[in-house]
Amino acid sequence: MKQAKKRPLPTIAKLFSSARRASRAVINACAAVSASEKRMRRREQAHARANDSLEQMLALFDRKRHGGEAMPFPPVGSEVIPIYPPDDGPLTPSELASIRETARPLLPKGKVTRRRSIV
Repeated sequence: MKQAKKRPLPTIAKLFSSARRASRAVINACAAVSASEKRMRRREQAHARANDSLEQMLALFDRKRHGGEAMPFPPVGSEVIPIYPPDDGPLTPSELASIRETARPLLPKGKVTRRRSIV
């Protein structure tokens, strides 16, 4: 039976060297994480500043629009009552005929080259 060769124990210099390499790798990894965290924080802060300035502009718009007193915007999806009264509905055929009779003398005479519908 052959006996396996025993590996010599590492020297103190080799242990220190491998510890330095390991610590450099850990330090580099921490620096990379730190740099990415800094980038994320900068983006979050920029977003927060933009959001704050948007809220300030909306508040200023509300004050100008409502004569000095700040009124919040209505919530999205809330019902808004129209200011104008409802109309009478679509035109009846007799009303359309009346409009056509009134417009006929004002229209150009001659051959129709192209006809388009707006409906």
